[in-house]
Amino acid sequence: MANWFQKALSTMRHSGGATPFLFGFLKRTRFNYAREVGDGLDSSVIMAPVQWVQRAFPEARLRVVSVKGDGEREEIDSHEMTALIRRPNPYYGDVHLWAATLLSYLIDGNAYWLKIRNGVGKPVELWWVPSWAIEPKWPQDGSEFISYYEYSPGGGA
Repeated sequence: MANWFQKALSTMRHSGGATPFLFGFLKRTRFNYAREVGDGLDSSVIMAPVQWVQRAFPEARLRVVSVKGDGEREEIDSHEMTALIRRPNPYYGDVHLWAATLLSYLIDGNAYWLKIRNGVGKPVELWWVPSWAIEPKWPQDGSEFISYYEYSPGGGA
């Protein structure tokens, strides 16, 4: 039974010698897709679904839920965190915060917020930090997973 499959595959190969990519259906190419697409922000194939998520995400209601000892969940109506996210800083609101955060998360796989705290340590402002402006760091000996983040607002070294 395997012989007919091998024979069928051999007839699909082009005359390039070794088995090419995808059993010969696609010829190898020297086209550098990573260089041409870049970060993906100018690609409609990438940005169309990202923008759909950015538009749909704020439709979900943000809430804080407390889980009691018996597993019962209780929603906390007026929590300080939901109020802070609704108005994260004086310059933009929650929709912009979420849109920027989702952009970083969906394109890079990481998303960061900078928390500004008052004198007693309470968060009073939230700011989106582009994923390319922050980098997780850890000890070389592997004793910790992530010990701190290096923030480079000017674009790096």
